Amino acid sequence: MNYIEQVNHGRGNVNADVVIPPSVFAYALSLKQPEALARRETPESLLDLPDTTQQIFKARKVGNKSVQLALASYLASVHDSSIEYMGAIRPEYQEEILEQATTPNKYGHAISICFSDEEVRRRLAVTKRSMITAPVKQWASYANFLPGYARRAPSYPLLGGNDVTLTQAFGRNTLFDADLKHVGYARRALGTNADMFGDYLNGMQFDAGDSNRALADVLAEQILDPTVNIEQVVQWEVAYALWASHPALYMEHEEAIHVLWPQKNFYPTYDVKQDSLDMMRQNGLYNAFELAHPDMIVRSQGILGKIGIQADALIRDIPFDSQSLQSQAKGPVRWVVREFPTRVHHVLTNKIQF
Repeated sequence: MNYIEQVNHGRGNVNADVVIPPSVFAYALSLKQPEALARRETPESLLDLPDTTQQIFKARKVGNKSVQLALASYLASVHDSSIEYMGAIRPEYQEEILEQATTPNKYGHAISICFSDEEVRRRLAVTKRSMITAPVKQWASYANFLPGYARRAPSYPLLGGNDVTLTQAFGRNTLFDADLKHVGYARRALGTNADMFGDYLNGMQFDAGDSNRALADVLAEQILDPTVNIEQVVQWEVAYALWASHPALYMEHEEAIHVLWPQKNFYPTYDVKQDSLDMMRQNGLYNAFELAHPDMIVRSQGILGKIGIQADALIRDIPFDSQSLQSQAKGPVRWVVREFPTRVHHVLTNKIQF
């Protein structure tokens, strides 16, 4: 058997409760980022695509398989000491193995790795939870809903290699919640996000608000960073703000911007996060940042934890918006009035986990 066959055979015999060390995950996740991908051949099927789109699909196709092989190799080495963990192999041999794993054979068939996208996400969540040395501090942060506390809240060390940012909108200055179902209907009827932004929302002079424009600016900065491959899963108000403020950037990177649209009159955070997970599954995404107004990030993280994603907080200075139609987004006092019962409700209904 060659190395990949040994890995596939060995990792299947490992106890499912084995926690993959953070250093192994850090190495594996780095293989999906630009520096590592530059050393991999681009699949022939992607060569006719524009450069930006080509990089996105290469990260999903070549990068994901590299991540899976690295993690599978560690588990195989736990089962059989004669199988060397890929991250410990000499760099030149690592390159040979990765090239073999990510290059289709003469029949156009890719080598199968015994490690699924879903298992990557599940084991990553377990590893990140193992890094939290004092879970009580996470709950203390959740219990402190006063504005500004999130900037001092505890967090665990980051592994790096984040490949997606999940962005939660904060208020809006036009369209009441009662209008949201019409937004969902219009999106389904128009068929594309670009048509929805240009024909529907822009046509009615939709105002996303200062908070969402600030969130969009953070995403624009991240998208422009050539050192990372980070796709975006974005609530529709922020996506519109990104489209309106940075139109050329949005169109160039549209393939990596996944917009979440409401389906009814209310789009609560729990539904947004569940839709975010579904979008991660559809696009083979693993390691998430959570971006929101800093005072609501801890609640978003808790909801994500409940559904199996340990997201890293992306704390930025996002303002309140006195013109918002949503009371809680207008300012600190109204935020406290709304956020306190919301957090209590989430605990009572078991929608939070750290």
